[in-house]
Amino acid sequence: MLGIYFALLDTPEEKSKFEALYKEYRNTMYNHAYGILKDNYLAEDAVQNAFLKLIKSLEKVNGIKCKETRNYLVILIRGAAIDIYNQNKKIVPMDELDDTDTLDLPELIENRLERERVFEIISNMDEKYSDILMMKLFYDCSNDEISQLLKIKPDHVSIRFFRAKAKLKKLIMEEYENDRP
Repeated sequence: MLGIYFALLDTPEEKSKFEALYKEYRNTMYNHAYGILKDNYLAEDAVQNAFLKLIKSLEKVNGIKCKETRNYLVILIRGAAIDIYNQNKKIVPMDELDDTDTLDLPELIENRLERERVFEIISNMDEKYSDILMMKLFYDCSNDEISQLLKIKPDHVSIRFFRAKAKLKKLIMEEYENDRP
């Protein structure tokens, strides 16, 4: 990986400095990114993006093993991780994940229940979940639109939608199981 970065650097001094920074901080940066993204691959992408940003601002780094350098790199990785997070709003903390991340609601609705029955199930759910499901599934609203309508942060819309899908899937599967002979 260092070879790719080295191709972007001009002088041997820059390469040496970058290599020392990379070896010293790559694990710290990965841990910070993973703490935000909760995904190995996305955290690795964030680290790569942060190191690419570092190449552009390498002159701002004076020492290798100092607080200022560490803080600067933590800020770079935090920004890179948040950028990736914002691009992938579906990411939620790992302790909230179950098999619902592969849930395809339109297919589930089409194959197992009538649209009206799904509407009825959603209507009987807690409002904080039913409102988001209705807006997403029946009115095709974006997270930003829902955020503005419900006066909550877009990140909270994503998390609530994820939780609501899990609850809806459970309710649909229970109904499906009860209808089977």
